[in-house]
Amino acid sequence: MSEIVLSICIPTYNREVYLQYCIDSICRQMPAFWDKIELIVSDNCSEDATEALVKDYQKKYPKIRYNRNESNVGVDRNLEWCFKNAVGKYFWIIGDDDLVLDDKLKLIFTLLEKEEPAMLYLNGYSFVDDHRKEQPSRKTIFPKSAVKQFSQYGFVKNINYLLTFGTGNIVDKTLLDNTIDFNKFSDSNLSQTAWYFSIMLNGKKFIKINEFCIAAKRNNSGGYSLFRVFSINFNELMDYFISHKKMPFKYKRVINFNLLLSFFPYYLLAFRKNNLGAFVKENPSEILFSVYKNNIWFYLFVYPIIKLPVFAALIYHKFALNLLTRIRNEFV
Repeated sequence: MSEIVLSICIPTYNREVYLQYCIDSICRQMPAFWDKIELIVSDNCSEDATEALVKDYQKKYPKIRYNRNESNVGVDRNLEWCFKNAVGKYFWIIGDDDLVLDDKLKLIFTLLEKEEPAMLYLNGYSFVDDHRKEQPSRKTIFPKSAVKQFSQYGFVKNINYLLTFGTGNIVDKTLLDNTIDFNKFSDSNLSQTAWYFSIMLNGKKFIKINEFCIAAKRNNSGGYSLFRVFSINFNELMDYFISHKKMPFKYKRVINFNLLLSFFPYYLLAFRKNNLGAFVKENPSEILFSVYKNNIWFYLFVYPIIKLPVFAALIYHKFALNLLTRIRNEFV
């Protein structure tokens, strides 16, 4: 039997409607790879027809591995099951409502085998209904190569808070630091991010595919405290790696800069327009102030979104912050 190079893992719960499209997007590209790539679906005790759906797929694709937890163990522990049971050198979590774009699996696999990076980041975009019709243009002022290699810090500057995005990151499991007690990150909603930071700090080669490889369903997440997770929990995780694993402080600084520039303003506007979706209700301004009250970028990027009238905040976001984000993206 050939050695498994890549484990693709789909953790899921009550998402049969989306899961079928996710599985289809992968399996139609798999005929040449079943001996090199494994596909795992880990069902967190869904109450819908997820089990029947996956078993139907197994009839057509017998090599699909299916795990069903006896009870709902939570998002982090379902991810942990995937990580512990995946046998491939490389590990890839794919959200159950995300899609792998046509013909991209071959490109991804070829890069993993040829280049052997510590981490491979896949560029993607979000969609509402039709991922093909909604694919945005990739026009940039300065042309970018389809594939780019980075140093460790260069990767952090380019990817920054997207290190938390499971579908976008493929990691080399063999670089995991097994001296870390990863249980401390369970229930933080950032279990996978802790693994990725550990692997990143042990890695030397980092690659990003600039062309679109994945499409993520927009406004389809929730069930956790978004602002708490990405401010308090995320900073606690970074502080651990700074104090215990000698991660340079500048990594934390650049990640927080980008969270404040583009991530938090976007979700604060959604919150103010009552369009945040299924996330747990919380007081974002209080949470963010507790973490960033001594950060100048908080007052330049986020504070106006909190304090300005909604219409003015929308204008500030569109014409100031989005422009800064686009300029930043041209030069990293």
